[in-house]
Amino acid sequence: MDAIVAAYGSNASSSSDDEHSHRDSESEDEAPRKRQRLDVDASSVRWTRAFPHVEGNWPSHVKINVPLTPELQTHCQRVITATQRFVGDEVELIPMASEEEELHMSLSRPFVLTYEQIEPFVEALRAALKWRRRFALTVEEPTVLVNDERTRSFLALQLDAGKQEFVKTVRCVDQCMQDFQLPTYYEDPIPHVSIASALGDTLADKLPQAQLSNLLVSPKAHADSEETEEQTGSVNCMIRVSSVHVVIGNKHFEIPLL
Repeated sequence: MDAIVAAYGSNASSSSDDEHSHRDSESEDEAPRKRQRLDVDASSVRWTRAFPHVEGNWPSHVKINVPLTPELQTHCQRVITATQRFVGDEVELIPMASEEEELHMSLSRPFVLTYEQIEPFVEALRAALKWRRRFALTVEEPTVLVNDERTRSFLALQLDAGKQEFVKTVRCVDQCMQDFQLPTYYEDPIPHVSIASALGDTLADKLPQAQLSNLLVSPKAHADSEETEEQTGSVNCMIRVSSVHVVIGNKHFEIPLL
């Protein structure tokens, strides 16, 4: 499988927002903006939109939110720091979340809806997920994934426990996507949590999987660190999944699992 996309609504999701002021009464709030590292000048980072802006189209994404617990935050920082030291200045890694934010796991590719499709789509997704139960996941070794356009690379943590339940949830989302003639997720998905990103596909070229698997115990990666090999190895951080989230433009819907 060539790529995995981590999708985000644009900061100008749709000019239809001005035309429609409807607010969902069940569960809706402002969607989080694209995350940026605080010590990086936003003007120096130029991301490419997954879709060109089209009047009336609402960029959309189905995902699982991942709270950034202290344990997960520590592990993510270790992986990001070790990776940045290894690749040097040629690639700049941008963490996906600050201490106050959340990570996420994508359950869909990026897609667009018209305003008239929003309510029917959300209701269809509720129906598709009606019998899905809550489940737990753990993350393990890091990997590098590249989006379909090869404009952005992602440093991610692969899932260990819970892969089957994750894929079953993806297939429920796929069912809804097919009903609306939208692109389904990858046929052979790689369940993961993206923790940092970089422009282009240079990260994947500089850091093959064989090297990445040993990165956290590499002497080069920890030349300036006092941590022991045991401390820097992979850890299993528990993630409890109790709901699925849908971001459609500036609208946010939460669908609870059983």
